[in-house]
Amino acid sequence: MSDKGADAVVAAVLSQLVGEYRGRDGKDLDVLARGLLCYGGTPAGRTNISLTARIGMKKRELTRADLNKRWEELSFTEHELACFPAELLADLIDAAAWPLLRQLVVDGPRIAVRKIEQALYWYSKTQVRPTIARPSGGTITRQTLEIRREVYRRVMKTLVALRTLEYPAPVLEPWIAVPPVRIPDAVPERTNRSAPPLDVVRAVVQRMDREIDERLDAVDGDKLGAIDAMRIAPLHHAAVAEMLRHLLTISLLATIAPRVSALAAVLVTDYDPQHRFPDGVVGPALKMYPGKTVHRDLARWKGLAPKEAALLKAHVLLSHRLYCERVPTEKKNSWKIPETPRTMPGGWALLAARLFKPDVPPNPQSLSNMLAGQATGYAKLPLPEFTGDLPRGRNGHSAHSMRHLGAQLVRLGIQRYCDENGIRDVRASAIADIVLDHDVREDRYGYADLNSEPGRERWVRIAACATSRLLWTDDGARRAPDVGAYEQALREGERLEDELRVLESRRATARRHRPSSVSEELSALREVVSLGDETEAVRQELEATRGECERLQGRDAWRVLHAGSPEDPAESDPQEALANTRRRVLDRPRAGRPRPRLARVREFLTVGEFAELWARSPASVRRLLSRNKQRARSWPFNLDVAPVDASRGPRRRRIWVGGVRADILERVPTAQLDRILSQDPQGWSASDVVAPLELPEPYATLFSGAPDRTTTPSGVHLKLVAENG
Repeated sequence: MSDKGADAVVAAVLSQLVGEYRGRDGKDLDVLARGLLCYGGTPAGRTNISLTARIGMKKRELTRADLNKRWEELSFTEHELACFPAELLADLIDAAAWPLLRQLVVDGPRIAVRKIEQALYWYSKTQVRPTIARPSGGTITRQTLEIRREVYRRVMKTLVALRTLEYPAPVLEPWIAVPPVRIPDAVPERTNRSAPPLDVVRAVVQRMDREIDERLDAVDGDKLGAIDAMRIAPLHHAAVAEMLRHLLTISLLATIAPRVSALAAVLVTDYDPQHRFPDGVVGPALKMYPGKTVHRDLARWKGLAPKEAALLKAHVLLSHRLYCERVPTEKKNSWKIPETPRTMPGGWALLAARLFKPDVPPNPQSLSNMLAGQATGYAKLPLPEFTGDLPRGRNGHSAHSMRHLGAQLVRLGIQRYCDENGIRDVRASAIADIVLDHDVREDRYGYADLNSEPGRERWVRIAACATSRLLWTDDGARRAPDVGAYEQALREGERLEDELRVLESRRATARRHRPSSVSEELSALREVVSLGDETEAVRQELEATRGECERLQGRDAWRVLHAGSPEDPAESDPQEALANTRRRVLDRPRAGRPRPRLARVREFLTVGEFAELWARSPASVRRLLSRNKQRARSWPFNLDVAPVDASRGPRRRRIWVGGVRADILERVPTAQLDRILSQDPQGWSASDVVAPLELPEPYATLFSGAPDRTTTPSGVHLKLVAENG
């Protein structure tokens, strides 16, 4: 096959791949070079290419945005003949990849697809080293193979596009269409990019915040005032610059969840402390360029919570002073105070990698390495390590896992915000998509003001404040019910209920007393009034205790579990723990002494009370009282007639407890029966209660012979059974 024009085609293909991709750095170009080096090769092929494109852009002082703009101009002026200079392409693409790309062009689609599938097969057998995402290592996953296949497909699509545009090169004649490329069978993705636990991140940022305040002697957390008041020498020896930078990075990643590439590109001038949002609110905000699926020139304002804004201002002031009031000397790690302060250079990066080079933005990978512990110079990880057997210094959390945490916090924080403000038509998942700069599928056309730019700006500010509360306040802490306090409150309520029943029984007995003289009447009246006051005080205390029990069941009253504390058994299922406590307290007598027996003040039941105990309607009981045993289907009494006293009228009929069958009374707990008989019936006068029972025979005889009519009538039941054989 003729290779005429192959070199020009290679330059055109590489130019298009360099110019059209919208990434921030040259990582995709290094991936392209590594893929080309495996073209038709074996496992021994050279693939150790890294940072070539990024080093080339740094050498020429170019950014990916500059390359995109230059390519846009070339492609619209020279069309299919557009091409970058060969010297520029040589700095961006490893020289070893050029002849292999030329060979792919010359081979044509039929031979090229064979070599590509062979390269993918050998690549699938590659053993990967243990990493944060895959602690167990293993082989290449299917997702990684699909990414490598897409590299080859991009190259072949470019070749087909050039032939379609009639690029003047005979070598393109076979490239009519992109052939299908198979990938080998590979294990499913087993990478672990889960977010770090919230309580761990909370403990880390709060510990770092306290340590910074201690080193700066900040009063009430006023870092800005402490930095401004300190002289430069003590400020330098406080050694808080790197810690404050780490704290700000973690806090921003957790609250507004930016891509690490967007965060690395932020300048100090992108911060506006008095930004006016579309809804009229004025507050701190940070301008970011999300990139990736968003146009490279589209900026979005990310509102900041007060805590993050305070950290950012403290970091900026500290960096400004340490740069302007110090000058490095020729001696390593040495500096001196200049006669006149220096001025900050233009393009001051917010998270500059070095204090003495504030105009050099950090590499996005370096920020992720800082969190993961993969970069040299970071002996101490900002976040605690993963568990697992990994090489030393590779157990941290990546920046992308912190983005996972930010998305989860947004969902949790927005849900609470909507509940507190009565908002029902906004889903937390949609707000999470807004914060992550994803498309909001629930508002595709923007009519709900979620997917529009003003709506995004407003909701990001709300989400940032909500997530900041979870990070810095007890709103985001692990919680578990205070079972001990809840049990104590239940026992106190049970004690007060017993005391209240006793007082009500004593008061009813005092009201029934018939004094024989005026002095006894006055004494009885004073006793009734005193018992009434005591009863009311106990009742109010009981209501307060019941309110305390309800409060302890709410999440706001639960105990805060700090990071590192052992898991509380009540944390996994709080409602079950509370229910078990209630059953343990209320279904068993209190330890130490039995429940007090209430004194009974009467020996009869009303029609309604008896109907409730017998599980019948009051109407059924009233009909039953007018019949005898032969005429009734079910007879609850011991003898053939009902033990009822109708002397006080049809609405005040009284049923003697001693005449009720024992099996019916045994269905009712003794405490419940005592509670009923220890107080007057509701709505009855004292005369109706204390009037002697006028029972039909033989109940009248049995009643008069009962040894103690205010206690349980089981003895009467035995006597009746004996007499009736």
